[in-house]
Amino acid sequence: MQSDQGHRVNFWVNMRLKEIARGAKFTLYALDFGQGDQEDCPALDFLSELERTNVRSHRRFISLLLRHADAGPIKNREFSNPLRDGVFEFKTEYTDRLLYFYEPAGATILTHGFKKIPNYNREIDTAISYRAQWKESS
Repeated sequence: MQSDQGHRVNFWVNMRLKEIARGAKFTLYALDFGQGDQEDCPALDFLSELERTNVRSHRRFISLLLRHADAGPIKNREFSNPLRDGVFEFKTEYTDRLLYFYEPAGATILTHGFKKIPNYNREIDTAISYRAQWKESS
């Protein structure tokens, strides 16, 4: 469902999709949990924080996202991996991770990002939960 502000909206779980890039293969969206005009996009917040704290990692993610949108899935395991239950990760050599899942019609949906820790199952579980909530009511 489209809102009047150009977001795809899932009213049942209070999620919207904010378009962040459009390419030949995929359109990239970030989950937005905000209300009304307020944005609450964990993935975009993470990228903004990286822009301030680790410019190289930020640039790597922007490059990966644009390449993914234009050319399709990143095949190099150093930069993208399937995790589990339909969740994938973009990653940089700086231990930063950005989780995502796919939707039909060429949509890639970014959930959130974080600095890698030895066991990041909780982060994967969060992305799986977001994916399930989105799919249940969209």
